[in-house]
Amino acid sequence: MGRAGAMGDGDVLPDGTRVPLEVVLMEKVGSGCQNIIQLLDWFELPDSFILVLERPGASRDLLEFLQEQDQGFLCEEQACWLFCQVLEAVRHCTACGVLHRDIKPENLLVDPESSDLKLIDFGCGTFLQERAFTDFAGGGCRP
Repeated sequence: MGRAGAMGDGDVLPDGTRVPLEVVLMEKVGSGCQNIIQLLDWFELPDSFILVLERPGASRDLLEFLQEQDQGFLCEEQACWLFCQVLEAVRHCTACGVLHRDIKPENLLVDPESSDLKLIDFGCGTFLQERAFTDFAGGGCRP
């Protein structure tokens, strides 16, 4: 699974390679939490980059998953399990100094069999900072 994105702020390695901010953020949160999609590799193109991500089997985004449920509702136990996984992903990101800034049902993948959840799409993310955030981010933004 992969996706292309525009080159935003990031790092420049000693060899001159540009590293997109999304890649830097995903590498910071990339270990220690099973509820965050894993970055396997990435490639730079002249005007964009491609991310190679893990592909969780038969997963669907949370919005699609909810629409497939009887009457569009989850039982309390399943809702609690999903919410706990979102909280764990956010806790891990925060502990790593990363702010996702675009958590929404479309950025949460759910395995319909196990209800295991993964947070995806760090394209609007940034590093945590001491001062207040004053810029809007999310909803398909690209830094």
